[in-house]
Amino acid sequence: PGSRITNARGGIHNSVTRTTLKPTHMIGGYAQLAYGFNYYGTVGSNRDEFVVVRRLDKVDWMDGPSKMEAAE
Repeated sequence: PGSRITNARGGIHNSVTRTTLKPTHMIGGYAQLAYGFNYYGTVGSNRDEFVVVRRLDKVDWMDGPSKMEAAE
C-alpha cells in the first residue's frame, strides 16, 4: 500500500511482509528451543523482537496511474 505521508509505495515502516518461522530454527541440540513449565517456544534471543501493527483508516493500493502518467 501507499503511504499517506510520502505518497510512495513500500519502505521500511510501510512494507507488507510475510514472515514465517523456520522449523529448523526450532529443533536440534543447539538450544534453539527452551523448555520450561508450560512453555514451548524459541529462546530469548528470538523473542526480543516485536512488531507494531496499526489499522489504517483507508488503504491506498496505488493501482491507478501515477501523477506523472496523468500529467502526460
